[in-house]
Amino acid sequence: MQRTRLHTQAAMAIMTICQSQLATLNRAVPLIEEAEGIADALTAAGLKTTAHYSLVHGVSLRAEVPIDLLRNAMNTVHDIAADFGRTAIREETGRIILVQKRHEEINRTIEMTIEEI
Repeated sequence: MQRTRLHTQAAMAIMTICQSQLATLNRAVPLIEEAEGIADALTAAGLKTTAHYSLVHGVSLRAEVPIDLLRNAMNTVHDIAADFGRTAIREETGRIILVQKRHEEINRTIEMTIEEI
């Protein structure tokens, strides 16, 4: 009897965690779709980019570019971000943040990294 109750409690705990993670994923779907659109636009513009999502880190973009084309790549990122209503901000660490131009959605940022190849 005790074993069955523990099994049920464990199953309920796992189900609660899964429901929470699924709710988090569902809230992120519009941002994921936007990131995929940005990645497609950047790739079409010659900057090979992929969109990524994890529950821990959220939505991000990763691009690869030859070092000699880095400046042009940054210009492309700024242009494409603007097309999607975002501003590309490059931090001192080299990380790029794509921020919504509307301040009410400032918490829906997309992080981007550009790897030099």
